[in-house]
Amino acid sequence: MIWRFDCDPKEAVLGFLEWNGSQISELRAEVESLKADMAKVGGRMLADDKRVAEAAETEAIRRAAENAVVANFIRSRDGGLNDSLSWVSWFLDLPEDAITYEGSTDFNAIPLTAQDWAFRKSLRDSRELSKNKWFDMLEANEVIPSTFDREENDRELSEELADMPSPIVMPVADDNIGQDDPPAS
Repeated sequence: MIWRFDCDPKEAVLGFLEWNGSQISELRAEVESLKADMAKVGGRMLADDKRVAEAAETEAIRRAAENAVVANFIRSRDGGLNDSLSWVSWFLDLPEDAITYEGSTDFNAIPLTAQDWAFRKSLRDSRELSKNKWFDMLEANEVIPSTFDREENDRELSEELADMPSPIVMPVADDNIGQDDPPAS
């Protein structure tokens, strides 16, 4: 093999490309800067809300900015983790994206209160809310898994109802007999 340089041979420099640690101080400074930024954002996110009134839009903008920083960190971490998982997939002779990981970036999820659930259940019981909408709501709030099979559930319910004995209707006693009648004179 011949290497040919288009310059004066005295100016040509040949060597091995290896890390010699000369950038370590720059890396340390960058890590310290990143740690300081993350500590500021994390401290603000964990701090009690200000007592001073703040416009709702300003509060929303501030929260969105803080959440964006953390979400970006999570997505960056997920990218590195997914690179490693693709190597695991390759090693196990699986398709490249057979094993993946995605962290949640939904930081503002507010669970429904018992009163909210009672209201929604009353809508379902009074038939003002369809069964499908009810299941959609349960899936969205992670009460039931997204893999819940509605057709299978309906089939199992119909089998259970078929196995149950038919209800016996009992006559209702009328205890008010004579109470609304005009008094005898």
